[in-house]
Amino acid sequence: MKSYIAICAVGTDRVGFVEEVSEYLAGRDLNIEESRASVIGREFGFLMLVSGEADAVDSLIEGREQFAHKTGIQELIIRKTEEPESRQLPDALPYELEATSLDHPGIVQQLTTALHRFNVNIESMKTHVAQAPITGTPVFSLSASVYVPTDIKISELRDELHGISDRFNIDISFIPQGG
Repeated sequence: MKSYIAICAVGTDRVGFVEEVSEYLAGRDLNIEESRASVIGREFGFLMLVSGEADAVDSLIEGREQFAHKTGIQELIIRKTEEPESRQLPDALPYELEATSLDHPGIVQQLTTALHRFNVNIESMKTHVAQAPITGTPVFSLSASVYVPTDIKISELRDELHGISDRFNIDISFIPQGG
């Protein structure tokens, strides 16, 4: 019987880190079905959905310390989960949210609070701070894929986002995916 685990891991960024992790998993007949990975600061972090026979999954969970030691993972979370197809979302419309502003604390909190208030599910989100050309001023950017429940009035959500844009001087774009 196929079992699933979610693996969240962080280690110092270096060449070969992902290869070592994937080799370790493949060597135990475990399959990486879905993953996200990125360098954050000087660290490399990843989140993976891994599947395999129940015995292989259980063996990895029990041997998590060896897995971390052999691959250089410094922080490791392994959690059993369900197959992706079992995830049930309410009827929702896919949207893209983009935001840009001079960097300051609270931007993510303001935007996610508004989304939560309208029961909007964040499917993925990426944030980044870069230095503006010439001035070197830190500029924050956010990109998120979200699902808006079909019973929500989009105009009310847009009004809420517009209010945040005005109050905190954030340039916000909120459009249907593919639109």
